[in-house]
Amino acid sequence: MSRIKDIRKSVDIKHMYVGLDLHKATINATVMDENGTVLNEVKIKSANSLRNFSDSIPLGSYIVIESSSTWYWAYRILSERHNVTLSNPLRL
Repeated sequence: MSRIKDIRKSVDIKHMYVGLDLHKATINATVMDENGTVLNEVKIKSANSLRNFSDSIPLGSYIVIESSSTWYWAYRILSERHNVTLSNPLRL
């Protein structure tokens, strides 16, 4: 996993698609373009890092968060700028 980088400057895409896997101490994030090409993979370790990550992707990007016992704080931060969906993997 790489560091958080400002993807908005590296590609000319209006929206990006992000999948988040939440754990107790970290979040694994994968950022893709509309063709499914992986642009970045990041390990996020704090609320401040999650805010930095949110700022690094275009406003209104689509984010899916795995439903778990730790989803609320991430949803609250990310939904301020993006379209966030909570997903229950058992119901997909």
